[in-house]
Amino acid sequence: MISGKLRFVVNNETYIAGSGDVVYIPPNAVHGVEALEDSLIVDVYSPIRDDWLRGGEDKYLRS
Repeated sequence: MISGKLRFVVNNETYIAGSGDVVYIPPNAVHGVEALEDSLIVDVYSPIRDDWLRGGEDKYLRS
């Protein structure tokens, strides 16, 4: 998190993240996020997501 505040729910556990925090979401974990205020975040995936490499399969991220 660069700035702001988000509520993460990961495998039925709730975390409030703010500036400087890191949230690890394990592979295949049921998760969601809610912005509690305007936020700037950096998403990092390792290994890289195959759906992003194939192109077009990540449309669910676009509005």
